[in-house]
Amino acid sequence: MDDILQNEILTRFIFSSRHFARRNETIKFGAFMPPRASKDPPLYSPDISVYRLSGLSDSEKWTIGREYVQTEGRSIKARADLPAREVYKNKLKVISDMQPHERHANITPFPPDRLACQRLATKLARASKLVMLPEKN
Repeated sequence: MDDILQNEILTRFIFSSRHFARRNETIKFGAFMPPRASKDPPLYSPDISVYRLSGLSDSEKWTIGREYVQTEGRSIKARADLPAREVYKNKLKVISDMQPHERHANITPFPPDRLACQRLATKLARASKLVMLPEKN
């Protein structure tokens, strides 16, 4: 896929109910925190995984999440939809990865320390829209 445009929607799949508030439809910063790279000292990975899902139906978006992101031990509960321009506003980049899916990308570079990561994650969370996993009929 080509360069990520400012108006392209990026999706971060959410596995923990602690990372969103359904009542007021908000995403919490934890949804955008990169994984820890080390515990002592506590440093964080430089990137987080997202999917470029502009132009897909809602059903197609959830299918990508189920088939390429969800694992037996981690069930998707919701997703955070974020315009790429919000990433660029925060001096981050979106880099196409193409693995495990052609629409996969990474937001990078996150700083290694917790407080700086948390500040960036909070900004991204506030700019995101919560989309709940549809209930099965």
